Amino acid sequence: MKRIIKIGSVLVCACVAIAVIPSCSQTAKINDVSVPIALDSGYRIVAVGGKKPERLSSSFVTVVPYVEVHPGKYLIEIEPKDGNGERNSFYFSPAAGTVYRIGTTDNGFTLIEDTR
Repeated sequence: MKRIIKIGSVLVCACVAIAVIPSCSQTAKINDVSVPIALDSGYRIVAVGGKKPERLSSSFVTVVPYVEVHPGKYLIEIEPKDGNGERNSFYFSPAAGTVYRIGTTDNGFTLIEDTR
């Protein structure tokens, strides 16, 4: 019985890995949730390309709900996390396999590679 449980556990882990690993390298992730205070822009993503952002989720493990996007050029819409203030938007072309966070420039907002 213990052997069957071990085999079942290994098969479940393998299936989860097969399902998760390919998508990790084919998409970009945008972290607007768990950014350290010193690096946090105070904004969250509310739309990508005019649509509600797709966020990572899992029924097996706890994951940070990063925004997940495929490579391409998108209009990114953001708003203050506290809900007070106006929306801002900018165009950005994310690269597959890269994690970004919201940052600022002299001209406004952008996505910055999150190298932590």
